[in-house]
Amino acid sequence: MSSCQVALICHTPPEQVAHWDFLYERRNGSALCATWRLAQPCHFGRGSTKATRLFDHRRHYLELGTEEVSDKVGIVKPEMSGDIVDVDDIDNPSCMVVRWSNGQLSKLVFLSQELHYEPLVQADQTSEAR
Repeated sequence: MSSCQVALICHTPPEQVAHWDFLYERRNGSALCATWRLAQPCHFGRGSTKATRLFDHRRHYLELGTEEVSDKVGIVKPEMSGDIVDVDDIDNPSCMVVRWSNGQLSKLVFLSQELHYEPLVQADQTSEAR
């Protein structure tokens, strides 16, 4: 069984400020993806950002390959994709580890209205990792 996919997209609705949507599939191939609106991206560095759970989004946005523009939705641009390496509860996560498409690992901690994120060092990247 392959791991579930994630995606981070930058979304600029018409006449609004840009935000990021973090989406992930709960089951491989599922039609709808759990989605959070983030005030800033979560795929690099360490930090925290405001996070709001949204309605589930169509899988189309998880698989988005290029920027899309429409009068109704605005501008939707894929930023980064990846796979879930580990998650405590796929339906209601408090902690998730993601391997981004650039090979980096991030730990995501979901709190009420906030997401903390930090990079993880892989054991083969440093002799000090234990």
